[in-house]
Amino acid sequence: STEDYVVGLPGRYALSLFELAQEEDKKDFIEEIDQELLTIGSVIKKNNDLNVLIKSPIFSSDEQLSLMNEILEKLGVNSLINNFIGVLCENRRLSLLPEIIKAFHAHLLKINKKATARLITAKPISDKQKDEIKKIDGVREVAEVTGRFDILVTMYSRSLDQMHKMVSEKIGRVEGIQSSESFIEMKSRTKAMPYMPSNTGE
Repeated sequence: STEDYVVGLPGRYALSLFELAQEEDKKDFIEEIDQELLTIGSVIKKNNDLNVLIKSPIFSSDEQLSLMNEILEKLGVNSLINNFIGVLCENRRLSLLPEIIKAFHAHLLKINKKATARLITAKPISDKQKDEIKKIDGVREVAEVTGRFDILVTMYSRSLDQMHKMVSEKIGRVEGIQSSESFIEMKSRTKAMPYMPSNTGE
């Protein structure tokens, strides 16, 4: 379960990193850190030599840090992650990194609630109105759709109460919005779709 991951030494390290990320106070910053950590975790999982590096006591902390810095530079990760992994190497805790990554991701899933708000507008919504909705803290995506609803808004919040306020006090007050329905995501399953177009617009 989620709670099982955010315990013990890996959990404490993960929460420390999470708190450091929160201090940045930038929109979607924690999600970006999470995605970069998951990328590092995937690289570790696929690379046997890297697995040996982080788990074997044969390597010194300096050797671990030097090799990890090369990998992190290639991945282009945020300096917060670079510094954090430097601390792990210094403390001889690099072997915990895969579990720390799991704990960080689990904690983010635990506190973040994802929902979709389906909106009906009085008339076709303008780009300015879409931008106004997208600028609302917690909103991830705004899409025009066909069917009974006109706009689909994907958003995240730390609590259901915060989410309801986001819809009623912010999204619902954008000019032209007539009504809305909210749907909280409880569980989801995804799979890779190789025929899906890229987001580059090509």
